[in-house]
Amino acid sequence: MNELARVTDLAARLLARLAGESGIGRGGGPPVGYTAAHEEAYTGANDDTLPFDFLSGGHKVGRSVVKLVVPRFEGAQPAIGSTGEQRRYSGTGWLIAPELVITNFHVICARETGEGDPEPADLDLQVRGTSVQLDYDREHAVPATTTVTGLVARGQRGGERDYAILRVVRCAEWPAPLALRRQPPSIPPEGYAVNIIQHPAGMPKRVAARSNLLRPSTGRELQYFSDTLGGSSGSPLCNDAWEVIGLHRASGPAANVVVK
Repeated sequence: MNELARVTDLAARLLARLAGESGIGRGGGPPVGYTAAHEEAYTGANDDTLPFDFLSGGHKVGRSVVKLVVPRFEGAQPAIGSTGEQRRYSGTGWLIAPELVITNFHVICARETGEGDPEPADLDLQVRGTSVQLDYDREHAVPATTTVTGLVARGQRGGERDYAILRVVRCAEWPAPLALRRQPPSIPPEGYAVNIIQHPAGMPKRVAARSNLLRPSTGRELQYFSDTLGGSSGSPLCNDAWEVIGLHRASGPAANVVVK
């Protein structure tokens, strides 16, 4: 057995052990030949590598992304669910200014699709009862939690301007607001890769990085392919410089799409 074959066999044994398999491990098959004259190459026409600080930049931006938990009120009273507890809805938000968090208006409405908007009194109770959780990054993490003091501005639920800006109470180790992209191109081209930091289904923070490509878009709406769930609403849509270029608000089916 030559040197390369011995290294391959040892690697196969170690991998088998790591996978929890019994016995002495499986052989790794014949070694892959390598010719020094072969040049390395990118796998496609475009360079898909990124500067190393892309990772640290994403981590920094992620600190400013928060989980929102909104209690539901009906007739100025807590709406009680089948468990006997008040119904609550989760969403994502991010710091747009030192004490301001932006999300979707439909997140703080805490209503199902097809239901009307909450009455003003119920909406006010929901806004002021919203829990803002920072650094909920992994299972069993104990996030720092702060509260909302009021609704600063809002758009329309479910439409192109589905946004809400909340004033929140600053807590310890407060993160910095996210930077918005203000330079052209104002409308990224089709195939442009984007990144989404989110709390899907109220889970700990997750990131959909780069394998999210834009479809042809307009000046008011960006469409892209990505993995999101309910609870992702209100997430920042970022470019590779971690500048915010959009606000995630909804998902829908796409026809005539081929994934390669």
